[in-house]
Amino acid sequence: MTVARALALALLAAVLGCGDGAGPQLSPRPFLMGFSPMPPRLDPAIIVPSINHWLPRADAAIMHVSPP
Repeated sequence: MTVARALALALLAAVLGCGDGAGPQLSPRPFLMGFSPMPPRLDPAIIVPSINHWLPRADAAIMHVSPP
């Protein structure tokens, strides 16, 4: 019985503690946070330098099996 009273009191406190939303509101963001709805295009001008940048570390990338 005391647990039910404690839960009812907590629920009442939560309901009474909530505001009516008349306080200050956040303004909507005028930007999209850098996310684009379109995926990036495969551009050789970007892919080739990326591969060349990865080549010095490629030996570490292919070590996915245990050594003999």
